[in-house]
Amino acid sequence: MREIKFRAWDKQTRNWCELYTVDNAVEWYNRKHSIFRGFFDRHIILMQYTGLKDKNGKEIYEGDIIDKSYTNPLNGELVIQRYIIKWHNGMYKAVFIKDKPYYDRCLWMEYKDTEVIGNVFDNPELLEANHE
Repeated sequence: MREIKFRAWDKQTRNWCELYTVDNAVEWYNRKHSIFRGFFDRHIILMQYTGLKDKNGKEIYEGDIIDKSYTNPLNGELVIQRYIIKWHNGMYKAVFIKDKPYYDRCLWMEYKDTEVIGNVFDNPELLEANHE
């Protein structure tokens, strides 16, 4: 059974929050601005842990941007494809960043060749990068 974990982005202050629990009350704490937010506060964007880790052991969450690398069997060149992790139709999916929906992958692809390189909030410029 996979571990259920979340991380939270405070869209009002544009900072990450950490989970804070006191006497059965669960809130998010924005350390930079010393703000407490309710778990389902309207300013919070929750991202769930997929239960998977990349080749470096880093946990993969919704909103993460990953690179998948492999060697092209035809010419031996290294190919890097960039994906964003999204929840779609009842499952986590690695959505290809370019406009080629047939390149999307379900999260059963082999993760020994993937690496989390950022996320949509800290690294939006990665969504524009040209890869493949």
